[in-house]
Amino acid sequence: MSTQILEEVTLNWTDLTGAKTGATSLGSNKFYRAQIFADFTVVFTYGRVGQSGQVQKVKGKDLADAKKQLQKKIDSKIAKGYDSIVARGQKEPDPKDDITFKFEGKDVVIPQGKPIAMKQYAKSSFDQSEYLVYSESQVRIRYCCQVKI
Repeated sequence: MSTQILEEVTLNWTDLTGAKTGATSLGSNKFYRAQIFADFTVVFTYGRVGQSGQVQKVKGKDLADAKKQLQKKIDSKIAKGYDSIVARGQKEPDPKDDITFKFEGKDVVIPQGKPIAMKQYAKSSFDQSEYLVYSESQVRIRYCCQVKI
């Protein structure tokens, strides 16, 4: 299998209250990642956030077939309630300039760097990574200001 990633999409399912699933304890926080490699292998990795997850592989006949298989799986997951996507692009902020703050007891990484080329996503159809959330109720915006006097 090739190691060069042509496209990558990550979906998230977050139900920490149990309202979606009826869970009564920890709720659910899952991911579903789909990657297309240069040899048209489509790799699906899924599981609980924070764990390595399970892996399934499918071989496409060509790039169009691989994209079709990826999109079919993504569409089925969105229909089941996965509510956000990360589409990896050719460029992302330089991680060496990231700043980490503690918000509500959790470490939050705030990208600060200029966009740099990401070798592993050089052939992505996205110029920069995109983060999409399908439900506004899943978004909680916080502002952080640093003032030096």
